[in-house]
Amino acid sequence: MASSKKINVLHIDTGLHWRGGQRQVLTLHEGLIKKNIKSHLTCNLEGELFKKQFEKNISNLTGFKFDSEFSALTIKLILEKIELLKPNIIHCHDSHSVGLIRTLKHQTNATLFHTRRVSYPINFLSRFIKYNKIDVHIAVSDNINKYLSNFFQNIHTIQSCIDSSRFAKKNKKVYVFDQFEKNILFVGALTNQKGVHTLLEAFSRVSSDHNVGLHIVGDGVLKNELRKFVLAKKIHEKVIFHGSKMNVEDFYISADYVVSPSIDGEGSNGVIKEALAAGKTVIASNLEDNKDLFEDNETGFFFEKNNPSSLQEILTKLIDSKIYLNSENLKKHAKKFNCKNLILEHLKLYDKYS
Repeated sequence: MASSKKINVLHIDTGLHWRGGQRQVLTLHEGLIKKNIKSHLTCNLEGELFKKQFEKNISNLTGFKFDSEFSALTIKLILEKIELLKPNIIHCHDSHSVGLIRTLKHQTNATLFHTRRVSYPINFLSRFIKYNKIDVHIAVSDNINKYLSNFFQNIHTIQSCIDSSRFAKKNKKVYVFDQFEKNILFVGALTNQKGVHTLLEAFSRVSSDHNVGLHIVGDGVLKNELRKFVLAKKIHEKVIFHGSKMNVEDFYISADYVVSPSIDGEGSNGVIKEALAAGKTVIASNLEDNKDLFEDNETGFFFEKNNPSSLQEILTKLIDSKIYLNSENLKKHAKKFNCKNLILEHLKLYDKYS
């Protein structure tokens, strides 16, 4: 097995938005550097991840112009970085970065890694043209691991992590939460996959008999449609669209309950782990990937996906104090997803395959 001192890894991420995947990439990169590993992170110049450089002065973070995974200019820029840094591991953190690196496989001796963060199926052409070029596949859940094992070799599971220190007492309470007796929080993209319509329907039923507010943190293509839905249901005075927020920790601290109503696609659900780390009761759809994260009725509650009545029942019981979970127990459970473990598990794989 190679010594970890010889590891020289280049991480590639093409994402535009600051989401769970980008947070995980940065956590891994900075964690490796702290362990004196040669780690370089290159990402989309237009993305929120690259902008973190101006906030935190992150070591070995560079950007590149990303037009598409088929762009000759973008491929040229990535090749230049490979030739300059001479990594023995290239770690692709999203689908587009896999597409970029597949065209360069014959120009590098590096071992190619890819982390799969979503549970969507991969179509045949992508499996054959793109993902077959990858040497080592990392799944963020056992369910994704099982799926990838149908097509590829060298599959490993590493759950994404949560930095519990983000939810320390330094966080500030969001003042608009004070107008309601109880507050429900949704954090995520406003897309069909996230199941926000299910949450809004359930909330419209619950809110008629309770002084409860729903806070939606995130943005996306369904924003206007969801606003119209809220107006039609006459719950606009109790539903607040906050948009995307960088201080998302403050919203978790201020909430009583966090709902993750996703319909599909979740890998290792970051919102669930963030809610637990903040000591908040989480109610999540019963996706297979979510079941890896907590025990029903012990460290959270599951409802039947796409079923407003199922969600309504749990919310009503919580608001009426008929069921209760201890906040400190939830925080303790969140420590299972420690970021130190994430770094060490990646190092083991880098050692094994480099």
